[in-house]
Amino acid sequence: MAIPIEWRVRQILTSERESKIDRCYVRAMEDWMNSQDRPKLSRWQRTRANNVFEYMTNHLLAEFESDQGAKFIWASESFKLIFDGELIIRFKKANRNGVGSNIGTNAEFNFCDPQMEIPGLPEIQKIEIDYTLNVTGTEISEINVVARNGEKALWSYLITPSGGAPVLPIHPPQPLSPSIDEMVRPRKQDKEDKDKKDISQNGE
Repeated sequence: MAIPIEWRVRQILTSERESKIDRCYVRAMEDWMNSQDRPKLSRWQRTRANNVFEYMTNHLLAEFESDQGAKFIWASESFKLIFDGELIIRFKKANRNGVGSNIGTNAEFNFCDPQMEIPGLPEIQKIEIDYTLNVTGTEISEINVVARNGEKALWSYLITPSGGAPVLPIHPPQPLSPSIDEMVRPRKQDKEDKDKKDISQNGE
């Protein structure tokens, strides 16, 4: 049993791999939107999801063809991707809970339970990478790496186009407003004042 550890998952995925995955999802959605058959295939949302999955699979194959640590495991209607023999990934559309949407099967329950092992892969960590669409369903709004705990996320983080979790910019501190001493400057002594001062000091 290998419960997913976030810092190790980040190490295995790497920024380069995450960038490739982001690119595959975005291109898959573009393929769907640009398809001449889309107007005839938009009756049900599951049709869109199935087509995006097909397009995304083709892009993943192309992107990771030269990655020696990448291995595709094929099933009858799906696949999983293994990296470096340590991490197994499935790719899903996110539901309202922020985890992959799926029909409940024994295989589904086993994958989503961090305590359960995958047959033949007892020490492998399991995650999914889920995408969310914008409100109009025309673009991908975000892609998340998710470790499941049943119907909830054990932990998750956002993939950005450059790879890795988003980093907030650090702005240099702004200079403080001028102090009162800096704002109030003493009046320059004019010649008449100086003459009066000299007379006073001489006792005249």
